[in-house]
Amino acid sequence: MTASRTRLDTGNDQARLAAIARYDVLGDDVPGELREICVLAAQLVGVSTAAINVLGERFQHQVVAVGFDPMICERQDSMCYTTLLGGRDVTVPDARRDARYARSPWVDGRLGAIRFYSSTILKTPDDQPVGTLCVFDERERTIRAEQEQGLRTLARQVVDVLELRARSRELERTVQELSRSHEELAAFAGQVSHDLKTPLTASLGFTELLQELPSITGDPVARSYLARCASSGRRMLDMVDDLLGYARVGGRLKIRVVSLDELVPQVLEDLAAVTEGADIRWQGGDIVADPAQLRVLLQNLLGNACSYRAANRSCRISVTVDNEDAGRTRLSVADNGPGIPAAAREEALAPLSRLRSDVPGSGLGLATCVRIAAAHGGTLTLDDTRGGGLTVCVDLPR
Repeated sequence: MTASRTRLDTGNDQARLAAIARYDVLGDDVPGELREICVLAAQLVGVSTAAINVLGERFQHQVVAVGFDPMICERQDSMCYTTLLGGRDVTVPDARRDARYARSPWVDGRLGAIRFYSSTILKTPDDQPVGTLCVFDERERTIRAEQEQGLRTLARQVVDVLELRARSRELERTVQELSRSHEELAAFAGQVSHDLKTPLTASLGFTELLQELPSITGDPVARSYLARCASSGRRMLDMVDDLLGYARVGGRLKIRVVSLDELVPQVLEDLAAVTEGADIRWQGGDIVADPAQLRVLLQNLLGNACSYRAANRSCRISVTVDNEDAGRTRLSVADNGPGIPAAAREEALAPLSRLRSDVPGSGLGLATCVRIAAAHGGTLTLDDTRGGGLTVCVDLPR
C-alpha cells in the first residue's frame, strides 16, 4: 500500500489542536454529511463498524460512529493515535499479529476484540493530522488496493466537509463584522454630515440675505462675488450629501419586488431639473432589490446620463430590465452621450473620480452604484451603446 506520510509531532501539538478547534466538531453539532461518509466507508470494505475520530490533547473523540455508539477514550489507548504517530495510513488484517496494535486494549479484550483494522489519516490542507477515518471488524479480513484508495478519497471528503463548515462560520463572522463596521461608518458619516451642513447652511442663508440688500443688487462686482460664494456653498452641500449616501450603502437590505413602471416616474420627478429636454423611455419589468437603494441607483445613472449628454444631438436614454436568465436580473441604462473610453472605465467607477471637470459633481455617483450592486450580491459594468454612447449594466441575483 502506498500513502503520503504525515508524522505527528508530539512535541509541538499546538497547530494541530488549533485546527481541531477551528473545525469545532467535539460537541453535539456534527454535520450530517460526516455520518453519510462513515456509512459509505463501512459499505466500501464490507464491514458493519466505522468511525471518524478526532485526536485531541488528551482524548480520542469518536465524532461519528456506525455500528456502535460513539465514545471518548484516553488518547494513549487509541489505536488511531498509534496510526498518527506512525504518520502513515494502515490496513491490518489481524491486529493481534501486528506489534503496533497487539497490546492495545481495543485488541487484547480489555475494551474490545478488534482484528481487522484500516485507518486513514485526516489531514488539513496545511498537512496537520487531526484524526482518522477508520473501519474495523472482529474478524480477520483483507481488502483490495482500490478499496484502500476509496477510503483515502472518503477521508479527503471528511476534511472537505470540515473545511466548508469552518469557512462558513468564518464568513458569517465576517459578514457580522462588516455589518457592524458599516453601521459605525454610517453613524460617523451622519454625524460629520450634520457637523458640516449646519455651518454651510447658515453661510448660504446669510449669503442669500446679502444678495437681496439694495447696496449689493446695485453693485455688479459684489453681486458676482456673492453668487460665486452661494454656488460654492451649494456644491459643498451636495458633496456632503453624496458622501453620506455613499457611506450608507450596503447596510441591511429590505428586499422585495420593485416595479420599474412605478419606480422610474418617481425618479424622473426627483430629477426634473436635470432631465429637462431628455427623451427617457423604459420597458416595464420587475426587479428583486431594496427599493430605496434601487431608487438611489437609478437616480445616479439617469442623472449622469443627462448631465453628460452629447452637445451635438438630443439626449436619449433607455432603461430596460432583462429577466430571461432564471438566476439573475439585468438592469441596463443606455444613453447616446459621448460615452467613456474603455481605458478609463475602471477609473470612472472609483470613488471621487471625475473624468470631466466641466460637469458638476462629486465623483461618487457611479461608485455609489457599484456599492449598491455589490450590496445585493451583484455587479456593475460599463459598455458601449450601439450607435454611440454608454450603457451601464447592473446584474443582480434573483
